[in-house]
Amino acid sequence: MADTAQIEEIVKQVLASMGGAQVSTGSSASDGTIPKTAHVAMLTSLEHFDVKEFPGGRG
Repeated sequence: MADTAQIEEIVKQVLASMGGAQVSTGSSASDGTIPKTAHVAMLTSLEHFDVKEFPGGRG
């Protein structure tokens, strides 16, 4: 099983490949705002990620 540091590095790579997304260890919604969209990367098979976008927030 992959160790946590490897998983974290893979997630950072996926986020970085999504068009300059900023990688942060803290919450991006720490100021109380709700993002307009959320991107989720899911490991669906060995070395294969599906990236989905979900609408967010309450307008």
